[in-house]
Amino acid sequence: GKSGYKWASYSWAKGAETKVTKYCLVESFGDDGFTDELKYLESADDAATQNLGTPWRMPTLVEWQALLKAEDFTWARVENFNGSGKNGHLVISKKYGSEGNCIFLPFAGKWKDTSLQFVRFGYYWSSSLWPNNPDSAYVLEFFSREVRSIVGVNRSGGCSVRPVQTAE
Repeated sequence: GKSGYKWASYSWAKGAETKVTKYCLVESFGDDGFTDELKYLESADDAATQNLGTPWRMPTLVEWQALLKAEDFTWARVENFNGSGKNGHLVISKKYGSEGNCIFLPFAGKWKDTSLQFVRFGYYWSSSLWPNNPDSAYVLEFFSREVRSIVGVNRSGGCSVRPVQTAE
């Protein structure tokens, strides 16, 4: 089992908080100057693929950015979604309406070490790595209907995963 969401228990960490052994485009972040050309998680490292199998995967940065486009989607804050006791946002396609074309993103907070923080926020991993800061990856962050953004979060952190499939 994992001993908390910290750099020492992150698979691709080595030593100092910024040294990585995989997914690194910047020599100063790589262990002994290591770099590779990997900008997106490979299937073997994608939590959605590993837990649900193919064709499930984590969304890319571009996919999260598309979901933020106000002209295409409506974000509605929801309390006790379908009696689940979970609060969050229902994201509804303006093109297709709410009949099966919406997703619920709970406020689930994020883990740091062994504590759950910011439980009134949503943090959802992308499979896209932060190119100039390889110890981080892009994350969709939200806490109100008006405040939604893409941020970088240290790769050792514990954010939620919203599995997606590529449209046929």
